[in-house]
Amino acid sequence: MNTHRVDRKRRAPRVLAALALVAGAAAVALPMTGTSAAPPAPVTGPSNLATPGPTTGHPHAGTGSGGHGAVGQTFTAPSTGKVTSVSIVAAEHDDAPRIPSAGLTVSIHEVKYNGEPSTLLAGATIPTGTLAPTPTTQAVSFSSPAVVFAGRQYAIVLSTGGTCCYGWYGSSASYAGGDDWVQNGGAWSNLAAGDGNPDRLFSVDITKGFVDTIFGDTLVDADVNDNPYNTQIWGGGSVYAGAGVNSTRAALDMGLNWFPSGHLRALGSIKGDLNVQAASVWAGGRNVRLGSYSHVTGDVYSCGTPGDVVLDHNQRVDGQVRYQGVLRTPDSSAPFGWSLGNTVDAPCGGPADESMPAYAPIAGDYAGWTTITFNNAKIANTCLAQRTAAACNGIAPSSVVGALGFPSATQSAGLRIRVTSGCGTPVTLGPGNVPIAGHVHIVTGCQILVPFQTGITAAGPGNHQVVLQTSRSTGNRDISILGQLGSSAPEVSLLFHAATGEFATSGHMDIAGGGGAIYANRVRFYGNTRIMRSSSLINNTPTAFTFS
Repeated sequence: MNTHRVDRKRRAPRVLAALALVAGAAAVALPMTGTSAAPPAPVTGPSNLATPGPTTGHPHAGTGSGGHGAVGQTFTAPSTGKVTSVSIVAAEHDDAPRIPSAGLTVSIHEVKYNGEPSTLLAGATIPTGTLAPTPTTQAVSFSSPAVVFAGRQYAIVLSTGGTCCYGWYGSSASYAGGDDWVQNGGAWSNLAAGDGNPDRLFSVDITKGFVDTIFGDTLVDADVNDNPYNTQIWGGGSVYAGAGVNSTRAALDMGLNWFPSGHLRALGSIKGDLNVQAASVWAGGRNVRLGSYSHVTGDVYSCGTPGDVVLDHNQRVDGQVRYQGVLRTPDSSAPFGWSLGNTVDAPCGGPADESMPAYAPIAGDYAGWTTITFNNAKIANTCLAQRTAAACNGIAPSSVVGALGFPSATQSAGLRIRVTSGCGTPVTLGPGNVPIAGHVHIVTGCQILVPFQTGITAAGPGNHQVVLQTSRSTGNRDISILGQLGSSAPEVSLLFHAATGEFATSGHMDIAGGGGAIYANRVRFYGNTRIMRSSSLINNTPTAFTFS
């Protein structure tokens, strides 16, 4: 095992100061390709539009006549959520030969370890002839929002498929949360402060939402996943584990064959036994330990005390490996090789302490919904199994025979089943096929049980959210999946919520149809698990759930 301590070669990521849109910096609504018709609700995020003084500088996006292949500005996300829109100060040239031949694409990207834009997260196109020839603040909305995580840098990129030119304007003041970039011939260059190229003028709207596939909170013991295997998390889904910083026990303790397409983040340590595949790894605890055959396409950060990174043979990290303690890699004589991007031995901060979404219904949350209340879990289970008015206190649980929920294009209608007492028996959904025709919330203080071989299917058009929420807090299978849970319907998203309890499986679970999310104090997997991140949950926060 080799031990490395590398002098810092690169400046630390700059911390974003709290900024706000200046009064009067109005956003202009545009008809755009790939954007939503209505602007998003009021939100907050990083902004450089409040800088006083006239606009200056305008690197051109567009090939030819002095233009660049693309122009970028990086920013630091102050909170985890979805980027619903951005605003820029831009202009479209109307003088030959700089009249653009194609629309302007505005996109959000992840960044590499050196800060340059990389993977596309979201984008929308402004048609030609839309922008004014003078610098004007323009708002761009994304129909499919980009998911961002607190404390990480991302990039806004302007590009066009045609010839020159669009200008993106800057200001005389510098923005502390990122840098401006230009791309020529496919290569990005960082335009550092002081070279006459100011940071671009922009603002980013970030709405907090259901962005993590698996979220373990910090209330009791937030170890996530004891010895699971073959866990697949697709669609950019990520894993967050909140545990005491510098905890000697790994906050995110993975088994073998983990395939999250997104990010692994923990306030404590992160440990993976074998074949962990992830976009990035970021720990605030003692160390990061990744077993053989692991591949991280982005960065690996170990920012606790001591902050070691321990890697095994046949590993690959494409981005930066940043650590505060030591970097341990296999001996050069190991039979299998390993590959790292660049390495930095320097202080760093751990991931943000995220808040678990709280379930706190208030008057009006369920306006228009059908609510059926039971004071005994056994009676509730008869309703859930038979799904008829006769079995459900005389109230039909659906307008579709044999189903749960009421078809609706919005959240203005749905079915809420409340079980307030009589918890000697778990509230049970399944077994067999459970047709879902609309939004369904099952809310209780009892244990929730999904029996062996339960299938969740769609029984009507539109996207449906199924929420299983319990306030039970025994820490022992408060939500229990007994195995072979399947949901292949793209119209149905599943959300499991046990804020003070445990979510646990006993066998295979596959919710890769409409996707889903797990929020619990403790999460444990046994057997193969496949989860698709749910765009329905991301874009439409379920009724009565809020982020602090």
